[in-house]
Amino acid sequence: IVVLLLIRYWVSWVFKKGMAYWQGSDFKKRDMDRGRMMIEASASSGFPMAVAYCHYMGWNGLKEDEKKAFEMYLKIEKEMNGDHWAQYMLGHCYNNGHGTDQDYNKGFEFYTKSAEQGNSLAMNSVGVRYNNGEGCDQNDTKAFEWYEKSAKLGSSNAMWNVGICHENG
Repeated sequence: IVVLLLIRYWVSWVFKKGMAYWQGSDFKKRDMDRGRMMIEASASSGFPMAVAYCHYMGWNGLKEDEKKAFEMYLKIEKEMNGDHWAQYMLGHCYNNGHGTDQDYNKGFEFYTKSAEQGNSLAMNSVGVRYNNGEGCDQNDTKAFEWYEKSAKLGSSNAMWNVGICHENG
């Protein structure tokens, strides 16, 4: 049992670090090749989020299938009682209409759930939603607060957004 738990932890860690390199978060310099390689390795080891992401992207020998990925994210979110990666990707799918109908309200809801669990990518996305008024009332102050939280956790996109906020007042 200990070995199985260690393997599960390892493939989860590889996925998390792969996403960090792919997205340029957790103070990692964006390295899309390295990120993809790590996510695919995690998927090859059977980690459900990595498998779903590979369906979403069409990686690791899988056909790109946003609907299948969306359904997998829903299942993972439910089975894991609120997995922050699944919530982040559900927010992304709803916000952009990938694998489901576009719904800014649901996108904002899932991004917020993920952000409240500490997902820095979701925090930046919540900031963007507040900035654009997508799924919520437009609020520059809340947008900046979420960008800043995300930037402090190492999101390069959030750092950029904080800089834009300072530049534009």
